[in-house]
Amino acid sequence: MKRIILLSIVSLTSFFVSAQETPLECMDGVWTVYYDDSNQKGFSLRKGHNVVSISYIEGSSSYKPSITELIIGFLDYDPNVAGKVNYTDLKPDGSYYVEFYTDELSQDSVFTSSYFTTPGYEGCDSEGLYIQARQMMEYGRLERLPSKAVRYLYEAGKESGRNYISEYLDTQVAQVKVDKCVIYSAPDVPTKMFMVSGDVPTILEEKGDWLRFEFLSTRLVNGWIKKGDVEF
Repeated sequence: MKRIILLSIVSLTSFFVSAQETPLECMDGVWTVYYDDSNQKGFSLRKGHNVVSISYIEGSSSYKPSITELIIGFLDYDPNVAGKVNYTDLKPDGSYYVEFYTDELSQDSVFTSSYFTTPGYEGCDSEGLYIQARQMMEYGRLERLPSKAVRYLYEAGKESGRNYISEYLDTQVAQVKVDKCVIYSAPDVPTKMFMVSGDVPTILEEKGDWLRFEFLSTRLVNGWIKKGDVEF
């Protein structure tokens, strides 16, 4: 009996160890970057080894939003000793955390550099992610990306021929093409609320000529809009 109980404990321990989340898995999701300047906004969408970041200055018409793509991961060796990093060497956990710009990846899937920056991975949990670079970068986990950031990502994707929304968020959006897009609480039941041309709501459901959506600005708005008022 003791032998059976002991084997059961060992099996359970092995199960829980194998089921533990890796650092890379913990990083998956939508994050906001905490800045001292409240007008500076930064968001990060992380999916496996791929990251797309959006940054902009709230209320500034002269600052163009910045969209950056990275490849991240962990290594078991110091890249500055090796002098190069093969994409296939990237792991979900390891001694060295690395970040590379996506466009630095060669055709043979190798990163080369005279010096690799290796930020310090300080931890990740259900609420925060902490990366020590030149200074501590603190991220907060979000349930959804604010619609202004969604718009910037959507428009950047249109310019580059990419669908960042589908790639990183596994969802669908549309852009308002009319001056005033009335919001309905249910099909044919209008409210006094509306969106304006250029807004990018997230589409949750399609029902005939109607679309159920959500839009996160200063607060989260849910409702219905006419399909003819938007373009995909």
